[in-house]
Amino acid sequence: MKDDNLYLTHILECIENIETYIPNGKEDFFRSKLVQDAVIRNLEIIGGGSNAYFRRLSKPTHSCSLARDERNPKRINS
Repeated sequence: MKDDNLYLTHILECIENIETYIPNGKEDFFRSKLVQDAVIRNLEIIGGGSNAYFRRLSKPTHSCSLARDERNPKRINS
C-alpha cells in the first residue's frame, strides 16, 4: 500500500508540474523547447508510474490467493 501511494503521489506531482509549465496550454508548450522537454519528461514519469501501479494491482496478494483457494477447493480423485 505504501508503494501504491508513492506511485500516485508522483503521478499527481507530475500533473501539477505540467499545469505549472503550460498554464495556457498549447501556446506555452510550443513556445519553448525547454518546456516541451519538461512536459514530455513528466508524461514519461506518469506513464511509468501508472504502469507500475496497475501491474501491482493485477498481481494477486497472498490473502487473495488464499481466498480464491477457499472458494475453489481442489478435488480429490478417489
